[in-house]
Amino acid sequence: MMKVSMKDLADELNVSKMTVSRALRNHPSVSEETRNKVLKVCKKLNYRHRLVVQDKNINRDIPLVLFNPNSDLRSSDEVLSRILKGYNDALRDHNYRLSLHFFDGTYTLDRVILELFANKRLGIILHPFVPEETRMQFSMDELLYEIHNRGVPCVVVGNYQNYSTHTVTKDTLAGGYIATRHLLQLGHENIAFISREPVEYAGYQQLLKGYKNALAEFGVSFRNDFVLSIKGKTLFLDYFDIARKLIELRPQITALFAVNDHIALGIMQAIMRMGIKVPTDVSVVGYDNIAATEEVHPKLTSVETHLYKRALKTVEILCDIIDNPGQHKKWINFTMKPELIVRESSGIRSVQ
Repeated sequence: MMKVSMKDLADELNVSKMTVSRALRNHPSVSEETRNKVLKVCKKLNYRHRLVVQDKNINRDIPLVLFNPNSDLRSSDEVLSRILKGYNDALRDHNYRLSLHFFDGTYTLDRVILELFANKRLGIILHPFVPEETRMQFSMDELLYEIHNRGVPCVVVGNYQNYSTHTVTKDTLAGGYIATRHLLQLGHENIAFISREPVEYAGYQQLLKGYKNALAEFGVSFRNDFVLSIKGKTLFLDYFDIARKLIELRPQITALFAVNDHIALGIMQAIMRMGIKVPTDVSVVGYDNIAATEEVHPKLTSVETHLYKRALKTVEILCDIIDNPGQHKKWINFTMKPELIVRESSGIRSVQ
């Protein structure tokens, strides 16, 4: 007889696996009627929930492993907190706890393995924020080999390369494309791309590639002098430096796309102080859709990357692998699509 999975219960009831899981744990968001239906189907299919009687010897912590060679996440506190909240909320719904493990370029592979496997692991989430592996003392593939060799399910979260494991990625290429396409559709052809150092960072390069793809689709030539980079720590003086360069390129530049919202907001404030009107003179689009995009004037158009939803999906995949060993494809690869949130900072190109 085949083992009955939580997915089988969900399919029988025509509900989500999350609903079944919550019903079995008496979660307050599930009605008594739904819970009774779930229990009835459990009895019918002879399903025993693995969390009804917990083994006290099993470590319920699921480690979230953050890698960054530079000890600089290159991400706002809000972006990071959104990601962590997603993991924490989803793991809690599956009766697991989130544990954080942060490693930088000083760690050897042996040291990482020693820390990760000090306790028995049911699953691991790897999140390499900056995948410049040459600055680490080992590669992600080496780490994945050690994890897989121990028979532990693992999901890598990122958008950088194809690892031989389960992955959940965000489509950064599409993010750069839809942001630039939006500006092109508004009639802009001379669009600046604003990055930050290190410009070779894979995420920025994917955004630049998406920018180039949109230009090519609209028959607009790519110009190297329209690609600018913020230096240093992105202080307000750095934004004024870029703003001055943009003004030097005017009236050619009528729009700009920045690789994150902090840069977009900083440059927008700087150029407005220099007398450039947004979006009348220059349209501005950012990336990440942080809360501040709606707290400024004009409100910032931005690309929503659904980081919270991506974290939920990551946990869903990992827990499904844990719950149903041997019943999934060799590697599950899921991509979260971005969404453009149009606000006041982007408008139709004005005719000079």
